[in-house]
Amino acid sequence: GLWIIQCVQKQLGISFAEMVELAKTSTYTRIFDVNAARFSAPQDMRAEIRAALAETGEAPATDADLINSVYHSLAYCYGEAYREM
Repeated sequence: GLWIIQCVQKQLGISFAEMVELAKTSTYTRIFDVNAARFSAPQDMRAEIRAALAETGEAPATDADLINSVYHSLAYCYGEAYREM
């Protein structure tokens, strides 16, 4: 799943530290399945994430919301994997 955040970072052209700071400004709480096949090699990762989140409710309005969603989605995925051990 970390490739998702790497793709977003590359698309935005900002540092990972800047991404963390942006995420901290967001209250957006929707998550998505980071292991879904659609995220393996999309042409535009941010557009794919927005589309996935729009399908289940509300798409992120800002890059800060999108980044926050990625971090929370990764955390949820890792938590689920840990609980399955």
